[in-house]
Amino acid sequence: MESLKNEEIVEGIRKQNPFLLKRIYSEFFPDIQKFIIDNNGSSQDAKDIFQESIIIIYRKLKIGNITISKSFSLYLLGISRFLWIHQISQNKINSVQLNQYANYESLPDFEFDEIEKHNQYKLYQYHFKKLGEDCQKILEMFLNNIPIKEIARKLGNTTENYIKSRKYKCKEQLVNNIKNDPQFKKYERKGI
Repeated sequence: MESLKNEEIVEGIRKQNPFLLKRIYSEFFPDIQKFIIDNNGSSQDAKDIFQESIIIIYRKLKIGNITISKSFSLYLLGISRFLWIHQISQNKINSVQLNQYANYESLPDFEFDEIEKHNQYKLYQYHFKKLGEDCQKILEMFLNNIPIKEIARKLGNTTENYIKSRKYKCKEQLVNNIKNDPQFKKYERKGI
């Protein structure tokens, strides 16, 4: 089987090409799995980290282009290693060993901000999904710039004032839940 070129891989991820995504998985997953299992993780951890790494790359592609100066394999492995080290240090399991490893490991040139943004987005998603169904619907419609009058109609002919009030309360609940999450406090200390 011929090895994939960086450009082919990037285009495959950008277009969400199922054939290419399967090839990426079969070609690059074993190295990531080995790293994570060697560092007290499981096969499921490896699958989760691999998927998160691909999502980070996909999101970065949606905003603009990625410049991969080395092989895609090193780029993906670098993101996966960073995510695993971050996850382990959050869990406080063997964090000293992995943090020492991270200090000596040269990671490919990608923006660590992307990983932080990804983690913040996951925190937002987690708390958003814990909101009631009506709050989720209202906030989603506002995020999609649907006019208040249309939202009121879609939610059963309620008043616009009720929708405004409900949106405010839902948003306030979401913000409070996020701010009270220990993960948020870590971002707050970092100034994120």
